[in-house]
Amino acid sequence: MTTAKTYRATGINLKGSPLGEADLLLTILTAEHGLLRAVAPGARKPKSKIGGRTGLFVVNQLSLGRGRSLDRIHQAEAIASYPRLSEDLGKLTAGQYLAEMALHQALSEQPQVELFGSLTGAIAAVEAVNVAGGGADRAAAVVAALSRGIYGLLAIAGVTPQVFDCALSQVPLRPPDPSGDRDRWRVGFSAAAGGVVSLEALAQVDGRELLAARSGDRSRDRPHDRSGPAPPSAPPPLPGQLMPLRLDAVELAALRSLAQPEEPPPFSLDTWVRVERSLRHYTQYHFGKPIRSAALLDTYVRR
Repeated sequence: MTTAKTYRATGINLKGSPLGEADLLLTILTAEHGLLRAVAPGARKPKSKIGGRTGLFVVNQLSLGRGRSLDRIHQAEAIASYPRLSEDLGKLTAGQYLAEMALHQALSEQPQVELFGSLTGAIAAVEAVNVAGGGADRAAAVVAALSRGIYGLLAIAGVTPQVFDCALSQVPLRPPDPSGDRDRWRVGFSAAAGGVVSLEALAQVDGRELLAARSGDRSRDRPHDRSGPAPPSAPPPLPGQLMPLRLDAVELAALRSLAQPEEPPPFSLDTWVRVERSLRHYTQYHFGKPIRSAALLDTYVRR
């Protein structure tokens, strides 16, 4: 970060908490300087000029001054916001979920251009979901947009799950064609191994070997490699984390669609819920922190 007394940054507000009688302490992800915490003076006063620019997910062009412990916002010019998130519980929850992921992986005092772009793009995609009425179709579209955003943030972190080849054997996984026994076909999804695994390969390893497979030099999905830097070291597994999830052929197809540049095709709400929960399991394992907004998402999809 620059050592000048004042500096400029483009940032999105991810958290806010009261400070003193009228100030607001903001946690902001900026493209130029990474994650920072800054005071918005007087933002909670009724007639504050800056108050409307301190809301959640507002993107501002900021002028800041360096302080001894906390920087202070001198000026904020809003350049983007996502007002339609607050009109739908599912959209708002998805935005908070993505913000949590960004907070878990963002660095301070260094540029975070890719993370900033991926997060704002994912939030915009969630806001843009437009399905008439409510019900399962609308919820499915929201969870699909969220899942695509999760996948993109995992790519920025360098821990994109392997979804085409078995993460243990590196053998391509091919579900049966429609004339085959697709109803009974299953594949494992293991956070410890790094993605999808065949049940045959899984049966030949134990938990220690899964950890070795995850920490070793495993290849990524060759046709759609969106990985970033080398994956960070995963924390020790919690009880049950080594137990892989099971996905059927349709759920695997939905998961694989996230690795494609095109928008995912329509799948049912149940399918997208299974995909999101698989990615949640994977994210919490690799980041070593819970996604607290996920509890509200579970309530939303059960309505």
